Amino acid sequence: MKRILVATDFSAAADRAVEYGAKLAAALDAAVTILAVYQEIPVPVTDTMSLAVIDAADARELVESGLLRQKDLFKQGKTQAMNTRSVKGPVVASILETAEEENADLLVVGMKSRGKALRRVFGSTVTALARKTTTPLLVVPEEARYLPPSAILLGNDVRPDTDLHVLDTLRELVAVFSSRLYALRVIQKGTKEFIGILHQPNPLGSLEKTWDIKYEYEMGDDVAEHLNDFGGTHNIGMVVMMARPHSLPQRWFVGSHTHEMIFEARIPLLILPERK
Repeated sequence: MKRILVATDFSAAADRAVEYGAKLAAALDAAVTILAVYQEIPVPVTDTMSLAVIDAADARELVESGLLRQKDLFKQGKTQAMNTRSVKGPVVASILETAEEENADLLVVGMKSRGKALRRVFGSTVTALARKTTTPLLVVPEEARYLPPSAILLGNDVRPDTDLHVLDTLRELVAVFSSRLYALRVIQKGTKEFIGILHQPNPLGSLEKTWDIKYEYEMGDDVAEHLNDFGGTHNIGMVVMMARPHSLPQRWFVGSHTHEMIFEARIPLLILPERK
């Protein structure tokens, strides 16, 4: 992992993401780019009860000032390569395009604590990125602080047909931090899934020679709650899940465990997109 891109909107959650990304990059000896996307900004004019617009040039100046503040605040030593970029355009598309241009190995974003209920219903920048990205995405909750991930929890819904190269980012983290890896499978109550698991080959079996994996199984319906509870009791530094494609009816009626975890995670969540 050589290049990390951190997207910021200068909120408290974004500060946590920049801090986390900078410290992780220092541990990995990776370069960091902090990205801010801007547009023309409408602002209220109180004495006329109307709106004025901060044009693109002024918006860019404000954004670049904020980028310099974050760079100065979170740079991890004189030798760390930390760059800044400001881009005008739609937020999600601009972030994804910049990640591709930068050839980023990891994209880092913050998750705000407030307003989650509305964003869960109407969507958010983070969920849109998780749905569209082809770059591994690390979501840092606003209340989280950086800790080296000496223990990592994999949400184990790995299927027999999964391309295990999807886990390359996880493989690198485990190697760099000598992490203990837990693979937790949450099995819905009243289903025959457990019997099926016992009678099918373990998709992670080929990794056991190089990884220290401990398998765990829990019964329950709320996957996010089980992952969070397990993380709290086992001093987990990072949760890892895979983003799977869902049809619109599936997302609407069934929901996505990864989508739910974006809003419920109390520790950093690494989302690994399936390869197309």
